[in-house]
Amino acid sequence: MQYSDQLLQAIENYLNGNATAAEQQMVNDWYRSFDDAEVIVDVNDAAYEKLVDARLKLRIHKSAGVVIKEVKTIRLWPRIAGIAAAVAAITLGVWLYNISNTPRHPEFSSGSPLANDVAPGKHTATLTLANGKTINLSDAKTG
Repeated sequence: MQYSDQLLQAIENYLNGNATAAEQQMVNDWYRSFDDAEVIVDVNDAAYEKLVDARLKLRIHKSAGVVIKEVKTIRLWPRIAGIAAAVAAITLGVWLYNISNTPRHPEFSSGSPLANDVAPGKHTATLTLANGKTINLSDAKTG
């Protein structure tokens, strides 16, 4: 709404107590021009209700002289995530340590000879047939 400069000056003089009778009449006419119907405000908004509740509590505490300490909120999820990451890292480290210390071929590390293993150090040749019979070639006759 735009108001004339004359009306604004009259309101200012009225508030300061320096208004003339004509200025007082102008301010009163302007004031009476408003509709005095009851204004209903819908305050079903939960955020607005919280704000009003907080303001009321603050005023009550101030008038009673109660000192309110701010409650420090602790975010729990970052701590849980950090603990879970630490447990995962420790578990991975133990698993990798155990993998690196186990032999890759346990049959070689046990010290027991293999079933089909040939003993080293002989200068002979041996032929094993399908029926299981072995022939020592160095003892065999030529031809």
